[in-house]
Amino acid sequence: AYRRSVREKRRKKSRLAAVVSWGVSAGLFFLVGASTILMRNDIVKIWPQSASAYSIIGLDVNQFGLDFTSTDHRRTFDDTTPILNVSGTVLNVSNTSQTSPEVRVGLRDDRGRKVAHMLTKIEPGKIEPGAQGTFLAVLENPPVETYDLELSFVQIGGHRSVAEKVGRVEAAEPQQPR
Repeated sequence: AYRRSVREKRRKKSRLAAVVSWGVSAGLFFLVGASTILMRNDIVKIWPQSASAYSIIGLDVNQFGLDFTSTDHRRTFDDTTPILNVSGTVLNVSNTSQTSPEVRVGLRDDRGRKVAHMLTKIEPGKIEPGAQGTFLAVLENPPVETYDLELSFVQIGGHRSVAEKVGRVEAAEPQQPR
């Protein structure tokens, strides 16, 4: 009877240890999973390649802490030279000041193929929380086949953020020479 009692106590302790260890393991797994989702912007800042993994599972990341708030594009002519002006405003949506990345203006044809791109800087170079910055890109002689624009933030090292499609580029009427 004594041996049975000792064995039963050992089984209860063993079961309790197994339940506790499984509970702790499940809690840690849940904590790591929740952290990778809730802190994804910080993770992408440290490890930019992880942005593609988040986009595969349908989660948006904003590693720059900035959003395009307004954009405008115009085609004009300087005598006979066509000019494409792309301007916009960028808002700091994070809680910390952000160093301004460059803006990549991608030009695409009607099939979505890249035909050209240009880089421009955001002014000011550091944007405080809730503040805005502006950019202006001017391209002389844009390719004739340009159909639409795509804006994205670019780190100095060259890693692009998720792009924002701006819209179709309309052909401008030529101005009469003066």
